[in-house]
Amino acid sequence: MKTNKKEILKIAKKLFSSSFTNQEIDIRKVRKSIQIIKRANKRDVVTILKIYLNLMRTFLAKKTLSIESVDKLHPRYIKSLTNYFERSYKTGLTVQTQLNKALLGGLRISLGDTQWDLSISEKINQIKETVNARHN
Repeated sequence: MKTNKKEILKIAKKLFSSSFTNQEIDIRKVRKSIQIIKRANKRDVVTILKIYLNLMRTFLAKKTLSIESVDKLHPRYIKSLTNYFERSYKTGLTVQTQLNKALLGGLRISLGDTQWDLSISEKINQIKETVNARHN
């Protein structure tokens, strides 16, 4: 018998929440959750796994501070940014840095679904939009 969508979502959420120890991902618990998913009804395995993985991906995105810049940033500057966001969000973060020449200068910072674009290219785009709005 096929499980309905609400039950599948409930199962995936329960397995997701049981994958943590002290609000941190516990790899042993994740493996256990995957084993439980494998034993689910064959028709539901893929759906449960997709929901579970999406929940994990969202959780990890909220804990990953992504910093884009034109040039390599000094470790002290990265640490300063990390400390600021960890204090603001009251959580430990994983930091990911990336070079992006299209920014022209400045930074683009992402944390979860939130993005702060402090780049020169974004400032230029804002100026263009303002000028275009005034002349239309």
